[in-house]
Amino acid sequence: MILFFRSSVLCMLGLVFGSIAQSQEYGAINFELLFRMHADTIEIVPNSDASIQSTQELVLPGPVVVRKVWRGSRAVYISTDQSKYGAVGCYLGVVIEMQVAIDKCPKFGTKLQHQRLMETLVRLSKFYAQNTVPAVDPQLFLKKLNEGRQVKLKASTMSAQNCRTLVENKKRVQFLNAFTDEKAQKWLDGSLATPRLPVINPCF
Repeated sequence: MILFFRSSVLCMLGLVFGSIAQSQEYGAINFELLFRMHADTIEIVPNSDASIQSTQELVLPGPVVVRKVWRGSRAVYISTDQSKYGAVGCYLGVVIEMQVAIDKCPKFGTKLQHQRLMETLVRLSKFYAQNTVPAVDPQLFLKKLNEGRQVKLKASTMSAQNCRTLVENKKRVQFLNAFTDEKAQKWLDGSLATPRLPVINPCF
């Protein structure tokens, strides 16, 4: 599942839904706070160039590796989810885009797939809320996501013809299947059983 997810999610999203999900819009991580919270576990990674300040690194549950790199006077934070499951924030963004497509085109997928996708959205949003920094209330976070869904739905330009194309295209149906079949549900169980702090987004 993860190999499929990482290798094809970006191009498939562009083909299927015409946009790329970016979960960062749902809640930016406060990296300065993260480094303060874990100040006693910061490691220094020396740079080969003596003129460049040393990089600070945190290895957190997941594992998620977060580096603080100085570019001039500005700190840049680089996060890498090194778990075998990949970035939960990316997965959440993809599910939201698919849910918007279903909201717009109810004939895309079966009722069981619609139900599973909504359950996945709820589970992912709870995990994201609990593992972002600072953590947020899961119910309020889900409410914010659903409000965002409605905004996307109203802004959608998908026509009846677009919906027919979506329903009839085998690749698009396979993509939905990959997120709602039994294997996907077991993969999700494993993913959400693996703590990720902080939860991050990049789809790669």
